[in-house]
Amino acid sequence: MKLNNIIVGTMFVALSGLAINAQAKLTSPKQGVLCDQYVCADQNGISKDLTGNYLNQTYARAITGKGTELTQFTYADGTYCDAQAKKCYVDRYLDSNGQRSAVASYATQRLFGQTAVTQSKSTLRSPKSGVLCDEYICADRNGVSKSLTGNYLDQTRAKNISVKGTDATQFSYSDGTFCDAKVKLCYVDRYFDSKGNRSAVNREATRALFGR
Repeated sequence: MKLNNIIVGTMFVALSGLAINAQAKLTSPKQGVLCDQYVCADQNGISKDLTGNYLNQTYARAITGKGTELTQFTYADGTYCDAQAKKCYVDRYLDSNGQRSAVASYATQRLFGQTAVTQSKSTLRSPKSGVLCDEYICADRNGVSKSLTGNYLDQTRAKNISVKGTDATQFSYSDGTFCDAKVKLCYVDRYFDSKGNRSAVNREATRALFGR
């Protein structure tokens, strides 16, 4: 996978050397505005005014990006949004064929006012009870597994897995499904609503992975 964009602003340059925060929450204070804990954006991209209004002026002043740095940007949880394409994606990476990751439906709807359909080819499958795979990774009840990915997909994809700790136990599939091996649940996506509640439980994925 190759990195397509940089994180916006000087504050984010400092953060870019760190792992994406799996615990980060996106909130939508109103339709058309989407924030993480550092920036707020609207359909035109990162906004100093909205960041100051909904977060604080310190964060607003830290935004120093220009042009595409403000219109193509990554939130703290890894969600990548493109104001020109009017879509958000589950991350900012491209696959080996140059294709974008799955559309982040909730973020796209809240930011751009449209519901995007996730890529139809990004389907989940369960080769055996307790194992769930997409086209890139396989996982079991303990989280993402290199050995299972190698067994059911291929060794190249297995070698590409570099996640550790919470990144391995709290993870998103390419269709947006988010699974948490600690609580033994999968959700339709990894986002929170404005009240801090998780999205709906993905019962099929939860049953396949955790037997619940």
